Amino acid sequence: MSVPDFGRRIRFLSPQEARQIPEVHAHARALYSRFGKITRQSVHDANRQKNAFFDYLSWLRVTQGQSAAFAHLDAYSQAGFAVSGAVVAINILTQNDSDFEVRFARLSNLADLHPENPYVIRVLAATALATGRLGELEKTLDGFVAGKAALTSEDAVHNADTAALAGFWDLAAALVADLDGESVPVALRQRIEMGRRFRNHGDANFSAHIINMPQDQRRLDLSTKLFAKMDISLKRFEAVDGRRLPAFARNSVISTRALPDLGAGLIGCALSHIGVWEEVSKGTEDYALILEDDAIPFGWAPIADIVGQAPGKELYFVNERMSSYSTTGTLAGVSPVWDVLGRWPGTSNGWGLDGYILSRSGASKLLAAIEKDAIIGHMDGQVGSYCVPSVDTRVTGAQATSQSVRRRMNSGLVLDAVALNFPLVKQQNFGTSTLAAVSASRN
Repeated sequence: MSVPDFGRRIRFLSPQEARQIPEVHAHARALYSRFGKITRQSVHDANRQKNAFFDYLSWLRVTQGQSAAFAHLDAYSQAGFAVSGAVVAINILTQNDSDFEVRFARLSNLADLHPENPYVIRVLAATALATGRLGELEKTLDGFVAGKAALTSEDAVHNADTAALAGFWDLAAALVADLDGESVPVALRQRIEMGRRFRNHGDANFSAHIINMPQDQRRLDLSTKLFAKMDISLKRFEAVDGRRLPAFARNSVISTRALPDLGAGLIGCALSHIGVWEEVSKGTEDYALILEDDAIPFGWAPIADIVGQAPGKELYFVNERMSSYSTTGTLAGVSPVWDVLGRWPGTSNGWGLDGYILSRSGASKLLAAIEKDAIIGHMDGQVGSYCVPSVDTRVTGAQATSQSVRRRMNSGLVLDAVALNFPLVKQQNFGTSTLAAVSASRN
């Protein structure tokens, strides 16, 4: 069994399952023989083959608990395990949202022991952001600006990106002020410029909605804080957990022409967006910003300015996955959805509905189309396919997928839609969200 495969397989296993799968248990025994006892050789091996050591810690977490795994890590750290490895191990052992307070406490203790270590401080700052400790983040990164720790260009860029995600634009600018132009990504400079000149005009008639599971309070709190900096007040929509729906209810909303592998989680995700559309269609606002709870601000721009770039559209993708800056270098304007799909590489992680602006009329049209089409597949792909025409010529796999979905439709809907070239929001997975886990569930 390969090391990466082992780590992936045990992450969501119960202690009993981890012991009962023969190949998993056999590999764990091999890891124990190497790292179970602390010796000079085992510490040397842990430093040289960190992934194998991390897998052993993950095994301890699954079978004996998080405290046992951290106790073993602490013992190795005292015996000479590298500080950078300890940082990575802490992140691995605290990947669930419920573990983030433990992660912050652990990294804070490590920073107290190694205040001059830039990697520790960099990860601590990112964790401060993830847990919504914006004041702690600002204080931590101010230390870099003051020269309390050695700062490479890579450290500076990473920390400036974290400061930018938190909306500390002057701090982000200060962190990269001494770097030459080639060392700072163009997109980061663009974001800093946009953030420093950002002014909310207050003349856009829009609402803002965030889809969120009850268990993911941390994500909701973080998004609420960050978007409040843009004067955007989020209205929470409780996500539908498709696993809790009766099989009859799930089957009743699936199209007879649906794509394969449409599990309960994807149905719940689709129904969550449909529920928001119903609210938008009944509202009085002209537009609605709709977010999933792993979306955070990226390139600050007033909603009125975004809509003003292409007035009268029914849907605006404003997420990073549908933007064009990474493929074309374009930092302004909008693109037709078909053109965006035509620029995608051979592999992609999907359209994404983590951030989009929908008009009230667009919401009504989507609801009418869903009544005729039902749920055909992943809702991001279905919505994206509503945004392109039916054509015979296609260049990329993404364009071909959109046409495959359109051929399964009864409604024939084509929304007037565009994608923002430089995104308003970015999907930022600081940990494993319930929404993401449920969406991946087939049961």
